[in-house]
Amino acid sequence: FFKQRKMIPLIIASLVAFARTALTSGATCSVAEYSKVDCGYYGIKQDGCEAKGCCWASSSNNGVPWCFFGSDVVSTSCFGFSDSIRVPFNESEVTTMRNYFMDNINIQGKGGIVAAPDYDTPGGSYYYHWMRDGALTMRCLQETNPDSFSAIENTVKTYAQWVLKVQNEADPNGIDVRTEPKFMLPNGEVFSSAWCRPQNDGPGLRATSLMMAAESLIANGETSYVKEYLWTGDSNKYNGGAIKYDLDYVISNYATNTCDLWEEIRDADFFWNRVTMKKAMILGAAFASKMGDETSASNYRNAMQKINSTLYSTHYNGAFYQECASRTRDSAVIVGFNDGYDKLD
Repeated sequence: FFKQRKMIPLIIASLVAFARTALTSGATCSVAEYSKVDCGYYGIKQDGCEAKGCCWASSSNNGVPWCFFGSDVVSTSCFGFSDSIRVPFNESEVTTMRNYFMDNINIQGKGGIVAAPDYDTPGGSYYYHWMRDGALTMRCLQETNPDSFSAIENTVKTYAQWVLKVQNEADPNGIDVRTEPKFMLPNGEVFSSAWCRPQNDGPGLRATSLMMAAESLIANGETSYVKEYLWTGDSNKYNGGAIKYDLDYVISNYATNTCDLWEEIRDADFFWNRVTMKKAMILGAAFASKMGDETSASNYRNAMQKINSTLYSTHYNGAFYQECASRTRDSAVIVGFNDGYDKLD
C-alpha cells in the first residue's frame, strides 16, 4: 500500500486526464454469472450501483460482482466502458485533487517533490524526493496543465535547477549519483542509509520530463535558458546540460543490474526500465538534432535500436508481456506501456 502511495500524483493525473471515461447507461442486465464485469467499488449498495447506470444482482458464487456492467458493454476485452452523460468528478473535485497534487511539488521553493507529505506513516516516512517519482510528477504536471506553460514555468525551472544540483553531488554510496533512488528534502542531499540501489530508470525519466519543458521554453522564446542549463553543448558546463547528462547515462548503462520499479528485486532486464529508456532515446535523438548535435542524435538512435532489438522478444512469454524472468506478472508492465509506449510500436 505505501509503495502505491508514491504513485498518487500519477493516479491523480490519470483521473484528470480521463475524467470523461464513462459508465454504461440503458444496460441490458441479462449477463452470464462469470461474464460479469465489475462496475462498482468495495461496499457499494444497490441504489448507488443503479445510480451509476450499472446492473445489480446478488450472487452466491465467489468472485462474481453484484454490481456489474450490462451486456451492451461486456466484450472479450479487458475494458468495459461506453459513453456516459456525466463525468466521474466535477470541476470542484478536480480542482481539489490538483491543489493537493501541487502541494507536493517545489518543496520550500527549492524544486524537490515529496512522495507523501507525512513523516509517520506505518511503513516509514515518505518525506523524500524519489528521482523516479519526481520525474514522472513533472511530466504529469506538464501533460495535465490546464493553463498556458507560463503558469507552471517557474515550477519547471526550479525543478531543472534541482536536477542540476543533485546530478553534481558527490555520491556517499559509491555509485553514479544519477542512479540514486531518493534525496533528502528540502535541500537535496543524497539519502545515504540502506536502500535498493542503483535504480537505472531515473535518468531517462528525468530527461523525458525536461525535454518536454525544453520544448515549451523554446516555443516561448527562451532558447537561451535551454542552452544555459539543459543542453549546453559543452561537457565542462553542467556536463553538457541536465538533459544530455541523463541521456548519455542511458547509452552505456541500459543493461546494468538495477532495482525494479517497486524497489523489491534486482535484475538487468526489467520491461519497465527498458521501455521507458527506449522512449527517452527516441525523444533524445529528435531533441539533439533540434539542438544541432547530430553526433548525440546518432548515439541515441543507436542505443534505441539496441534496446528495441530485444525489448519485446525477451519479455513476451507466449501469453503476455512479463516484467522479467523472475517476476512475470507485474503491474509495472502496464505502467511501462502507459509511460513508454511509442506510436511506432
